[in-house]
Amino acid sequence: MTKIWLLDIGYKPGTSEIHLWGIKDSGERILAVDRSFRQYLYTTYGDKKMAEEELRKFHNLRLEKVTGRIFGREIDLLKIFFEDGSEDVNKLANRLRRRGLQVFEDDIRLTSKYLIDRPVKPSSWHDVELSEHDNGVSEISSINFVSNEPIPELKVLSLHMVALPTKGSPNPKKDPIILMTLVDSMGVTYLEGEESKILQRFVEYVQERDPDVIAGFDSNEWMWPYIMERAKHIGVSLSVGRGGSSPHRSLYGHVSIEGRASLDLKDMVDEIPELQLESLEELAEYFGLRKIEEFTELTDPELPAAWRQNLQLVKNYSRERAEAIYHLTTQEILGYAIALSSLTGIPLDHVLTAAVGFRVEAYLMKEAHKRGEVIPPRQERRPSGYVGGYVWKPKPGLVEDVIVLDFKSMYPNIMVKYNVSPDTLIHPDEEIEDFYEAPEVGHRFRKEPPGLYKEALLRLIQYRDSIKERLKKVDQERKKILRAQEKAVKVITNAIYGYAGWVGARWYVKEVAEAAAAWGRWIVKTAAKIAEELGFEIVYGDTDSLFVKNIPEKTSLLVESIQRRTGVEIKLEKHYIRLLFTEAKKKYAGLTRDGELEIVGLEAVRGDWSRAAKKLQKEIIEVVLRELDVEKAERIWSRRTRELKEGKVPLRELIIWKKITKPLDEYAVLAPHVVAAQILRDKGFRVDVGGKIGYIVERGEGKIRDRVSPFPFVNKENVDLEYYVEHQLNPVVERILKVVSQNFAKPGSRKMGLRRFMS
Repeated sequence: MTKIWLLDIGYKPGTSEIHLWGIKDSGERILAVDRSFRQYLYTTYGDKKMAEEELRKFHNLRLEKVTGRIFGREIDLLKIFFEDGSEDVNKLANRLRRRGLQVFEDDIRLTSKYLIDRPVKPSSWHDVELSEHDNGVSEISSINFVSNEPIPELKVLSLHMVALPTKGSPNPKKDPIILMTLVDSMGVTYLEGEESKILQRFVEYVQERDPDVIAGFDSNEWMWPYIMERAKHIGVSLSVGRGGSSPHRSLYGHVSIEGRASLDLKDMVDEIPELQLESLEELAEYFGLRKIEEFTELTDPELPAAWRQNLQLVKNYSRERAEAIYHLTTQEILGYAIALSSLTGIPLDHVLTAAVGFRVEAYLMKEAHKRGEVIPPRQERRPSGYVGGYVWKPKPGLVEDVIVLDFKSMYPNIMVKYNVSPDTLIHPDEEIEDFYEAPEVGHRFRKEPPGLYKEALLRLIQYRDSIKERLKKVDQERKKILRAQEKAVKVITNAIYGYAGWVGARWYVKEVAEAAAAWGRWIVKTAAKIAEELGFEIVYGDTDSLFVKNIPEKTSLLVESIQRRTGVEIKLEKHYIRLLFTEAKKKYAGLTRDGELEIVGLEAVRGDWSRAAKKLQKEIIEVVLRELDVEKAERIWSRRTRELKEGKVPLRELIIWKKITKPLDEYAVLAPHVVAAQILRDKGFRVDVGGKIGYIVERGEGKIRDRVSPFPFVNKENVDLEYYVEHQLNPVVERILKVVSQNFAKPGSRKMGLRRFMS
């Protein structure tokens, strides 16, 4: 018996032969082949003769009559195995559907089905029985999951690439790669010179160092496709896969490298709402690795001159980013990605690329298979809304001494408590005596047996609790692994409710999400009623939390009363010394008892305002909440306005960033950032859907959109400073000061103390 940690999975095209790339407990890297698996699908066979007619058109099929469950209902099915590979799966499925038969699990790729069916988890240890063949291939006769710990010592390589543009953004059809910077445990390596030599040396480097993980930033959408295109253009074989293969585009749009895990750290941006620019530099600052301003700055237009005149500047630019990628991967991201991969069953190289809904679905598919559930097909559906969580409209102004009651994992607990699941929903024409009925919407759910969502959530909750217990007993190194696992469990647990309301979900049933939301509203409203009965003042509430004025001697009673009445666990999440509410929901700022400043929904934490405006608003909030000093806030406002008018604010502080959400030609309304993007496109720059466009407003006539210039094509002398005063600085300050001062005006007016405006 051999112990193997599963790093990568693939298959031999045209067959059902599974290839598992792994690491032995001795440290040896290995390819093991499993030839025992067969691709299959399920079909109904109401008209057996008709089904048999279609099946006779295909050779080497093996049939089994089985009983499965679809959405909790038993159904007789034919399970059809393909003995000669999987190319015929789609053909047969389409034929059967044209005959009016239902078909299941034909849309699950072979490797995913293997991970669902077999006791196998990616990024985990397995006991494997191997037989060695004369050709050096290790064939699997049995494999069983053992543990997701410890993580073996993985060899990590980070990569940053620089291409020299002739016009605009680098174009892989004509612009060469001039520098590759590689970082691993041995240090930094620069590859420069003739492009063909750079690429050949890169291939040799990868083959020699044999990394398990190759990490980049924006590597799936830009770096790897660029390298692949250039290698093809100049005739270099990019054989960096462990089997000698080249990288290729795979599931979820990620780039796959055989036998290795290719990680794109840009995928982490979606995990962190606080990141606004979605850049590597911002990611590094978020994790405390390096401040944004400490990175060498170099834009595409500046690159050609820098390459000719200051080669060291270009090298520094590239090295800093390659080092950041390496340290972010090894210190912060890899452990989490491994935990997420093991939990969901999605291989390491695309678990970060997969959207949260697909991660949840991968986890649910394995759970469903254990229960004997047949996995439903993915279907195209029109979005269908439903009423979500309850949110109170706050009273604008300052409030002191506020506690926040948080319903711990409210939606997962609702789904467990009331057995809310697609397979437990009672149809209107069904007569069932024992059920839960959702308030307001009236949807009913069986009390027994436990549904798919309930069992899946209970397993996650039990896993989370076991992690918490183990955290008390292990050393710091093991704690880091366990915390990564805890984070992965939390992400999937809390995402199941969102998955229930996603129309793209295999198990989508609108009534499930609608009922969970209705129970959530009932719980929060019931909690508010209890709080008021006990004399607490409701300040604000949002979906699964309640903000109330603190009455210290009654807090424990409040928590106990709410838990007893609703049956849902609640805890004291935060204690604010002071809170500032604006006129809108989900927009507030608070100072916690620990001295931390928290800002929610305001311009200071949004990505579509200039850095100058965001910094000023944060300064104003700090002074208002910490010092209760409107006059000081006004002085700061005046000073920052004066500095802007005098040209003392760096140009980068004035850039306004906005995301491109669709192809430029599809915009009916030309907003300023769209016009800026069109200018960039016309200059030869890359403009991608999902990318951020930075622009600055210049002086001139006409609408704002007629006066924008994309960064970095801006002349500092042309900046419309009055625009920035009136439409950037003033609005962000006014939003704060107008809710705390009766005599609100612009700089120069008299201000009054804040205490009189506080409730």
